[in-house]
Amino acid sequence: MKQLRKKLMLCLTATLAGVGGILCFLVVVLFKHDITTCYVSIPVFFLFVGVMSILTITKNGITYKNNGRKRANKYMLVRVIKIFLGAAFFLLYWFLVKPEDVKGFALTFAVFYLTYLAFETWSFIQVEKKIKNNVQ
Repeated sequence: MKQLRKKLMLCLTATLAGVGGILCFLVVVLFKHDITTCYVSIPVFFLFVGVMSILTITKNGITYKNNGRKRANKYMLVRVIKIFLGAAFFLLYWFLVKPEDVKGFALTFAVFYLTYLAFETWSFIQVEKKIKNNVQ
């Protein structure tokens, strides 16, 4: 499970860096808009949440013999916590930084959120495959 954990963390980092680079290019080159330090906080936020999610999902002690419902509940709990943390992060930006620039921030946040959602689903499938094959 430790190898899978490392693989998932590496894939998460590469995915967020790739999406961040593409969005940075689009915003700076095509739309001629400046990137503020707050926009850098979005991939850092999703990296932090992703690492915590990977550590929670790949925690030792989860085997195929355990109740599948317990794993599903843990996975859904991680998703709900992620939604609340994302909403809190977004509202914090909206209240503290620039309310007039919230549209660009929201679009960037939504792209990262959807990317992370796809990654999180893929990572859960990888963990389930690993557990099913019972190769730990």
